[in-house]
Amino acid sequence: MDLQINLIDQLEGVLASKDVSRRAEILRRVTDVFVVGSGKFSEDQVELFDDVMGKRLENVERAARAQFGNRLAKLSDAPPKTIRDLAFDDAIEVAGPILQHSERLDDHALIEIAKAKGQGHLLAISGRKVLVEAVTDSPYPMGDFHLLFFASFLAHSESGQSRHFDRAPVTSVLPR
Repeated sequence: MDLQINLIDQLEGVLASKDVSRRAEILRRVTDVFVVGSGKFSEDQVELFDDVMGKRLENVERAARAQFGNRLAKLSDAPPKTIRDLAFDDAIEVAGPILQHSERLDDHALIEIAKAKGQGHLLAISGRKVLVEAVTDSPYPMGDFHLLFFASFLAHSESGQSRHFDRAPVTSVLPR
C-alpha cells in the first residue's frame, strides 16, 4: 500500500512536470503495477489505470510507447481506451503488437484502423489468431488490400475471397 501511495505522490508531481523522461518512467512504473496485478483488478480499477496510463502516454517518446504496448498487448484485461490509442498510433512498432495480440480491440476498431493506416498495420492485423469475416471482408484502399486478401482465406469467407479477387489489379502477382 505504501508503494501505491508513493506512486500516486510521484504521479501528481509528474502531472505538473513537462519532463518527458519522468513521464516515461512513471508510465513504466504504473505499467509494472498493472501487469503484476493483471486479472485481479475490478473494472473500476482498470478504468482508473486507463485514465492514468492514457494521460501519461501523451508526449512520451516512441520507444517508450512501443515498450509499453508490448507489455499490455497480451493482457486480457488491459485498459481498453489505452489499447485503442496504442492501436491507432502511426508508428507500427507501437501499434503492431496491439493489433496482432490484443483481445481488447473490437472488430469495428480493426476495420477502422485497416482503412486508415498503412500496410504495416494491415500486416499486423493479418497476424491475429482469429480474424472474423467482418474484418477480412471489408473493402480496403486499392493497393493495400492484398495483405488481408490472404487472411480472408484463413477466415474461410467465400464472399471476402471473391470480392478481393475481383478487385485485384491485373498486374498483381499472386502466389500459386
